[in-house]
Amino acid sequence: LREGGRRGGLEQEEGFTTALIAEFPADLSAVRIVNRGHPPPLLLDAQGSATALEPSQEVPPLGMGMLGSWSAPVDTFPFPPGATLLCYTDGITESRDGEGTFYDAAKRLPVLLRHRARSGEHPTPGQVLDMLIRDVRRHTGGRPQDDQALLALRRSAL
Repeated sequence: LREGGRRGGLEQEEGFTTALIAEFPADLSAVRIVNRGHPPPLLLDAQGSATALEPSQEVPPLGMGMLGSWSAPVDTFPFPPGATLLCYTDGITESRDGEGTFYDAAKRLPVLLRHRARSGEHPTPGQVLDMLIRDVRRHTGGRPQDDQALLALRRSAL
C-alpha cells in the first residue's frame, strides 16, 4: 500500500506482492507454509521425486485488499530426512520457450535429478539451484525474461 501511494497510483496491475512464509519446528519433521499467491514450493525427496506443496486454499497476493479480505491458511507438510525444500519466484514459472510454453519445474527437476542419481550423485542444495538455473536458461534459449529468486533447504538424512 505504501509503494502504491509512493507511485501515485501508477502501475495498479502490478500493485501487489506474492508472499511465502515457511516455518519449521525444532525437530524439522515438517514445514508449515502460508502462501499468498506465490508459486508453490517443491518438496524433492531423496529419490528425486518432486511434490508441489499446494496451498489448501487459494488466496490472492498481498496488496489486493480492494477485492475483499482473506485469511491465509497455514498448511503443514512432512519434511522427511534427506528431503529438499525448493522455493522460487514466478521468474522461474513464467519463463517461456520460443513457442511460448511455460517452464514447469515440478516436471523438469525430477528428470534432471534422476539422471544425476544414476551416476550415484545426490546433489547439494546449491547444485539443485545450479541445475534449475541452467535448465531454465536452456528452456528460454538463454534469454532472461524476469528476475528469479531461489532458495533450497535440505534436511539432513541423519
